[in-house]
Amino acid sequence: MLSEATQTSNQKWANYLRLYARLAKEANIFQRFNVDKIFHISAMIVHSDYQRRSIGTKFAQKSFALGASLNYKYCSINCSSIYTQNIAEKFNMELVGDIPMDDIKNEKGERLVFPTPPHTRITTYVKRL
Repeated sequence: MLSEATQTSNQKWANYLRLYARLAKEANIFQRFNVDKIFHISAMIVHSDYQRRSIGTKFAQKSFALGASLNYKYCSINCSSIYTQNIAEKFNMELVGDIPMDDIKNEKGERLVFPTPPHTRITTYVKRL
């Protein structure tokens, strides 16, 4: 992720890649669970017109089933909203990484993300499949 961040011309994408790399390093999933591969959900977004229909929950269930069918032992997800965090907790996923959005800054110390409460943290969760 870090090498791709230096190669992309899209600065916003580069910032996200650096953030995801930071999350991965801090969560240390591969060593923590002694695995060499993880089924990872990098984004889960439901359009506002379709919220409150359990679409996110169904997506998570299908993702877990897909990961298991592909012989992954664990699934991880990065959550940048309280709604995705709630879904992760609903499935008893283990919290392994947590960064306050106020701490997400560029090299100059400038904040990169300006969340609206209650979406104030980016978290990483893991589930055994």
